[in-house]
Amino acid sequence: MWINVFICIKLLKTMKKMLISEDEKSRILNLHQNLGYKTSLNEQSVPQPSQANVQKPSETLGYYFTNDPIGKKIASISPAFAKWSTDNKIVPQRAKYQLEPNNIQLTAIGTDGQTYFINLPAFELSNGNIPQDSKEKIVAAREAIKQKILELDANGAKQLRCFNLANLSKNEVTGRPNLNCSTYYEEYDKVVKSSNLDYYDKMNQISKFASVAPRFQPKQG
Repeated sequence: MWINVFICIKLLKTMKKMLISEDEKSRILNLHQNLGYKTSLNEQSVPQPSQANVQKPSETLGYYFTNDPIGKKIASISPAFAKWSTDNKIVPQRAKYQLEPNNIQLTAIGTDGQTYFINLPAFELSNGNIPQDSKEKIVAAREAIKQKILELDANGAKQLRCFNLANLSKNEVTGRPNLNCSTYYEEYDKVVKSSNLDYYDKMNQISKFASVAPRFQPKQG
């Protein structure tokens, strides 16, 4: 048997060097198959590179964020928020997620019936890691700003009515900051920025929503 196979292979290797009829070629190939070899006999066997099984990335987002028009838009703006919602089993339809026209702010309804405002760029900046001490950070930031306003008031800002101490804000005239207070405002802005008050305010709002967000509840029994 092996002698016949060897003869078949030798014959096919010399096909390019000699002219044989198509009938003869078919006879040789049939002989090879009759010996139990099901694959075609080639003059040169070229191994085919094996293709590794490429696994598709596992689905990381819920159906809402991959199919619903609003959900898809939210996911494109803040993938971190979409993943956070999915990982925490929040039900977007019950939370009534809605994007504001600026495509930055998201409104969500908690199980307490309250509306929460979620700043998507701030959430993206946090990479989904909501600070657990947002309240404490806000208190510290407000105290630092308050002390700065008191200091500036003592140095002349009070006479110009530059600040509103009750809400720790600048006093504005017809919607614009008081130009006479520009020097005081520069110092005020530095403290506000360094305190990260705006960021922690936004994170605290997200933290509040997280505590009352409607979540998927598996059926019992």
